[in-house]
Amino acid sequence: MDPDRLQGDDSRRRRSALACNTCRSRRTKCDGQRPKCTFCTERGKECRYEESQNLPPSPLKGELAKLWKQLDHLTAVVQSQHHSTRGQRKDVTPPALDAPREFPYMIIQSEAFMSLLGLDTSLARRLEHLERGLQAIPAESSTPRIVLIDIHDASILLDAFTEHILTWYPILHADFTGELILAGTSGFPTSVPSCLALLVLAIGCVVECEYVVDARNRHPEELYIEAAMGMLPCVLADSSRQSAQCLLLFAVYHLCYARPFQAHDNVAMASFKLQEYLMNQVDMAHDTTQIAIVGNCFWSALLIESEILVQLDLVNSGIWSMTAFVPAPTSSNTWFWPVSPPSESPTSSRCSSGSDPQGLVLSYFVAEIAMRKMLQRCTWATSTLDHGGHLYAPIVAAELERQLDQWQQLLPEPISFGVSRDTVGLHPRRHPNSAHLAFLRAQYYAFKASIYWPAVYEALTVGEVNENLLGHCGMFFSSYSEFVPSAAAAVAVCKPNLWTLCASVFTISMAALAGLAEPCLLEGVPHGVVQGLELAIRVFDGVAEVSPSLAEMGAILNERMQLYNTS
Repeated sequence: MDPDRLQGDDSRRRRSALACNTCRSRRTKCDGQRPKCTFCTERGKECRYEESQNLPPSPLKGELAKLWKQLDHLTAVVQSQHHSTRGQRKDVTPPALDAPREFPYMIIQSEAFMSLLGLDTSLARRLEHLERGLQAIPAESSTPRIVLIDIHDASILLDAFTEHILTWYPILHADFTGELILAGTSGFPTSVPSCLALLVLAIGCVVECEYVVDARNRHPEELYIEAAMGMLPCVLADSSRQSAQCLLLFAVYHLCYARPFQAHDNVAMASFKLQEYLMNQVDMAHDTTQIAIVGNCFWSALLIESEILVQLDLVNSGIWSMTAFVPAPTSSNTWFWPVSPPSESPTSSRCSSGSDPQGLVLSYFVAEIAMRKMLQRCTWATSTLDHGGHLYAPIVAAELERQLDQWQQLLPEPISFGVSRDTVGLHPRRHPNSAHLAFLRAQYYAFKASIYWPAVYEALTVGEVNENLLGHCGMFFSSYSEFVPSAAAAVAVCKPNLWTLCASVFTISMAALAGLAEPCLLEGVPHGVVQGLELAIRVFDGVAEVSPSLAEMGAILNERMQLYNTS
């Protein structure tokens, strides 16, 4: 990303709103084209944009620029390699006529990948049917119940919410505590602020349980979530940013119960509301609180939606098209709750007394946005041949790995992790930021495994390898043996990311088993791969009761592992 582009992004952010005066007055969606938007051009209308005062510079601009600067170069390298290798290596055996031409990416929604594994190509739809067939919210009581909460209980739930949710998604405004007290003392009347307060309390109840299966069996949040669901109609009818906050928290609630489909329903609605809000709001540029909260909500929606859509083919809200117009995440004007001193728990991820929790949130946001941007640009190391087959591109793989390693080296200090293993079994070593470290490290090795998966796929397709290709296949297996312990540690502490982490464990483990079944690859398999597979089985043993889709994936993986052990 060059300086001119950064300057261009800044100039867009300085404008008072994305919509021109004509579109704003007519309440029509404006595409923000300069000097005249499409709507005004097609209808011969006067198109005028009002400029506003400069927004204060983001404290994270430097880190974002450094993390994103390499992405344009990366895309150029990938595209050049894609064209330069197209049609080469005609000795590669073409696929059968009935073979899928789509590259089998290691994701559940890829029918080509499911076909390669010998699984039902509609597995993603079957998982959706399993999840949607369950009652996601506790049944509504036949008689209305009064919602009451004392200060001590509320403090415990706010502690849990801050520790397990706020550090991932800082979407609450600075005066939330006052609104919570007002809603509570008024008996939580039907309103968007009341719904927001109830959702925070409900999620606090869920994540306060050490294990999600305990929350699933006891439903400690039942009173709060039932009342919040009763206010959903007023949330959907509302156009304020608080309605988007509510929908985001509904999504987070479902994520904590490993229900990605229901979470996506809510985050997609939140995303549409946020995009509409950004396109049409007049006064936001003059309200720093609005800027901070809307921006943080936008990035939270993008991260949640992107994480789900990696594995599942669901509705894409188009949120990525707005990223150039949204300010970087910020801690200013956002809510912060001082968490009580941490208890001695092996899974505690609370910040130590000397740490900066708000700085941690910002650092994580920057790192995760950059990772998502890399994934959005390109994660393939393949070239497509004339007959539709796929060829491993080692030069692209080397460039992708270089970019990934540079991302890891540029991580801010609070979330910087080494590439040497810092996890043990199913529990991360104690660290004040263990949840973020475990999650980012798991993503790092998942990305690295995806870089080298095309080498394994070429070996599976051709049935033979040379020394160079075997070495790159070995990189896939080495990445896998590091990924599983990292993901297992993350599963123990990253409550909103439980399902997506387990889905990645499933797909990459199934790919590893497919590679182990190929005789020509056996000499390139490190010893840690089998231990990684055994650990993956234990991960699913621990979450099988949480959701039917996780139970189904665990059963499939366990069956394949048994076949491998008996072969």
